[in-house]
Amino acid sequence: MAVRADYDPSYFKRFLWMAIGCAAAGAWFFFDGSVTYPRELDRCKAYWQPTDNPREPWQPIEDDEWREVAKKNGWSKEKPTVKPDEQQEKIGTQFFYGIASTLIALPCLLKWYLARATWVEGDENGLTSSWGQGFQFDQVESINKRKWEDKGIAKVRYSEGGHSRTFVLDDFKYQRKPMDNIVRWLEAKLTDDQITGGTRQPKKKPPGDAANESAATTPNAAGDPTEESQQTEADS
Repeated sequence: MAVRADYDPSYFKRFLWMAIGCAAAGAWFFFDGSVTYPRELDRCKAYWQPTDNPREPWQPIEDDEWREVAKKNGWSKEKPTVKPDEQQEKIGTQFFYGIASTLIALPCLLKWYLARATWVEGDENGLTSSWGQGFQFDQVESINKRKWEDKGIAKVRYSEGGHSRTFVLDDFKYQRKPMDNIVRWLEAKLTDDQITGGTRQPKKKPPGDAANESAATTPNAAGDPTEESQQTEADS
């Protein structure tokens, strides 16, 4: 009977939120670089005039002249403190951050989108995946469980065509219970020496075990002690 571990939406949604956040930040940077900062650049160029002095390349206009210019253009009377060349650099910085945010958003969005159709499937004989990688359990050389307890990651080394390959089992990215069953099936085919960095997965108890244990120590419906309790009294 095959068991399929589909992708875990709760894990991959974080990439969607990262993509949305970075895309929103990128849009904000592009807006500032295209609209907000260029508007301020016009104010800077009107207030600061270039000079021939290399030590002081910019000189502000007179206060009265600035008030007239600001009134004519509908600007705030507050004097710009940033020089035109500095403001131009800020515009370039906004576009840089916008591009960087977009470059982060796109891979995150792609990772979330592509993960929606991924799965890992296993049975008593082997394992396969939605991206085509797979192996039979008799091909397995070892399983490294060093990160299994903390991060749910196990690395399977197996041989294929004379080459050693690695398959990563991850029960954070994929549904945990099916993935645990796949690991149990795999470990059942391996010796203790082939399981490194951790111990075997505990075997599941049959569904009736818990009920049987409870019935052995719990009074029956009539209030009489169980057979085990009666035997204890007889011995005493």
